[in-house]
Amino acid sequence: MLDLLADSPAALPALPSKVAVILGENEEVSFAIDGARKDLAVMQGTAERLGLAVPVTRTALASYEVAVPGGAGALDIAAKASFDLE
Repeated sequence: MLDLLADSPAALPALPSKVAVILGENEEVSFAIDGARKDLAVMQGTAERLGLAVPVTRTALASYEVAVPGGAGALDIAAKASFDLE
């Protein structure tokens, strides 16, 4: 199914190169989960200071905050899908 999506015109351009990482077949890191968590925390903090509601960012941040102490912080962001399925 993932290969089908990766070959689809609707796929993000980076998806084909991340399929092996998502499947756990490649551990190459181009952007670590911990980096994404830090960026989401900055976005959430900025939104709070501006009085903006960003529920998707808040939910994503909560998910990443589980992954980092769970041992996935150094993995590529594409590996988060596999981490979430464990």
